Amino acid sequence: MAIKPTVTVEWEFDPGVWTAVSGDVVAITTRRGRNRELGAYETGSMTITLRNEDRDYDPDYAAGPYYGKLRPNRRVRFRATYNAVTYPVFVGYVDRITQ
Repeated sequence: MAIKPTVTVEWEFDPGVWTAVSGDVVAITTRRGRNRELGAYETGSMTITLRNEDRDYDPDYAAGPYYGKLRPNRRVRFRATYNAVTYPVFVGYVDRITQ
């Protein structure tokens, strides 16, 4: 039986304070920045789909817990823990928030 890693997704809504949003993650895709060893570096990307039935991640919903904090240029990170070792998979900035 294969052991699956523990996935952690965190969003920096406030500078220096990481908030775990892993419980709301529905899907994650990442693309690395370089395809060949001698190829040019390009920026990588990550797409996160979050469960949003309560409108927690709706930037226009004034009653939401993150209202006013859901803006581009906030940091987000994706980490995986396997056998008690945590590996950074992706660290970047939020480009856009779509509903």
